Amino acid sequence: MTIKQKLDILTEKGLEAIKFSGVAFLISFLGAFAGSEGTSKNWRRMGIPVVFLICAICKFFFSFWVFTIAVQHLFFRLGWGTPSFVPGYEDEGSTLGKLFYKVFKGNEFFTNVFTRGTVGTMLALTFIGIPFITGNWFEYAYCSLGIILSFALIAWRNLGEYTFTIKGKKYYCCRSDVLVFGILGIAGLKIIF
Repeated sequence: MTIKQKLDILTEKGLEAIKFSGVAFLISFLGAFAGSEGTSKNWRRMGIPVVFLICAICKFFFSFWVFTIAVQHLFFRLGWGTPSFVPGYEDEGSTLGKLFYKVFKGNEFFTNVFTRGTVGTMLALTFIGIPFITGNWFEYAYCSLGIILSFALIAWRNLGEYTFTIKGKKYYCCRSDVLVFGILGIAGLKIIF
């Protein structure tokens, strides 16, 4: 292999990494931004599936992805809030969160892990059609595991927040959301491409 061929391969891999990181950043931003006070959850519920849809259209055919993205949208609509009775932060939680709260008799750790882990599992399952097309089951398995574990172990933790201002309005994005949706973006794109 000549030096020019090696440089061409490095250039191609570099451009692919930039493309992946840019799209993963967009997914991470949409997920975290939707969790910011005063913003619509639709940034997450619609934005992330639309980004994956656009990527998938570039890779595969359209009809298969309409179903996949619609299912992702439904899973994002489930919510993953858990009941909270802390004064000033009262929240009845999502249906899924209330279910696991009852199953684990109020144990916050297990309620959080299983509520978020269930959402991560359902999101990972929305990509299951891809390895049928590509045959790359190993990549699907480890990327799905990353999605599930990031939701189960990171999504509910308080890792602080990023603050930024757009048009004079201040937004707060949880670092855990940025991290979890960044992992979802990278893993989802890795499965697709």
